[in-house]
Amino acid sequence: MVRASSEDSTGSHNKDYRADVTYWIGKQDLVFRKIRSISDGSMMVSKNLHLPSHSETTETYSVAEIDPATTAEIFRFTPPADAKEVATLEPDFGGPPPSLHPKAPMVGQMAPEVTFAGADGKKIELSSYRGKPVLIDFWATWCGPCLLSMPALSRVYSETRDKGLQVIGFDQSTAADNAAVYLKHHHYGWTNYHDEEKVVYKALKGDGIPLMVLIDSQGKIVYYDFGVMRENCGR
Repeated sequence: MVRASSEDSTGSHNKDYRADVTYWIGKQDLVFRKIRSISDGSMMVSKNLHLPSHSETTETYSVAEIDPATTAEIFRFTPPADAKEVATLEPDFGGPPPSLHPKAPMVGQMAPEVTFAGADGKKIELSSYRGKPVLIDFWATWCGPCLLSMPALSRVYSETRDKGLQVIGFDQSTAADNAAVYLKHHHYGWTNYHDEEKVVYKALKGDGIPLMVLIDSQGKIVYYDFGVMRENCGR
């Protein structure tokens, strides 16, 4: 252990400042293990006003051994007698995990009867699209994964619009103009509705976006999935 003080300095020093530093040094390797500093002085607020100050700090340095000798025993593991192999490390709370994506309950069901408003304020029924398959995209301009899906959706729209597939979007952007400007800027041509009250989204039991729903010509839901779009969902 080595102790030093500001008073040990051979040069001039501020009489109003005092510092004491203690060093703990390893005897064998001469490496610093810990340093403790204590200082007292004053802080000048104005020409005539000086406030006393006191500071104490302790720094401890961890020791790391470089290239230590190791044996195979370090990596040997013997499981307890009652241990069992599990398929996943997901936590088990005593029951089946809740479904994050309600695909099964929706696929195979008839699309609900729901009415929403168009850009001109006129009421539109989702069933009015019946007779041709319709691919619905729920999205928002603030949703990164939604925007990542747009190029794939655009390709599906371009390849299938003359083959009978109808593509429509329901945006949940903070303002209707946000979605309209974004779609126009990227030259996306499908019909989009501003679903401000999430009427259609709630009717289809949405629980997150992006959500893609495919309804066949008879009105039955045949595809229902969250996340970035996979291009084959509209085929």
